[in-house]
Amino acid sequence: MTGKPATEKRSGEKQRRWLQLISIIVVMLAIPIVGHRYLPEPGDPFMELYQERCAVCHGNHMEGAAQGPALVGRPLRTGDSVDKLRVAITQGIPDRGMPAWQDILDEGQISSVALLIAERRQDLAWAA
Repeated sequence: MTGKPATEKRSGEKQRRWLQLISIIVVMLAIPIVGHRYLPEPGDPFMELYQERCAVCHGNHMEGAAQGPALVGRPLRTGDSVDKLRVAITQGIPDRGMPAWQDILDEGQISSVALLIAERRQDLAWAA
């Protein structure tokens, strides 16, 4: 009879099960670390405005959509500081198809959306 003794087989099977368990635990722990930046924060006062006005073009999690580019995970043509984002939102980017929001949103709303995008780009989240 060829093969490993029963104790070696059980030992190898135990190691394989432990590796599977450890892999599952690592993945479970990594999901909140990697995925949280794209998820709306519960109670985030700026996310509701983003969802209402921006998500249709830029995606619910700023990942981009058919009409607009991703706002996270890539360089932005106009810059990613709050001031640069505020200007882009206020004046729009006509040659790229983004409308100006100055006649629709007030200055506070524009600043709120710019701040939200800048924070998400820096992997920061709103905290109550």
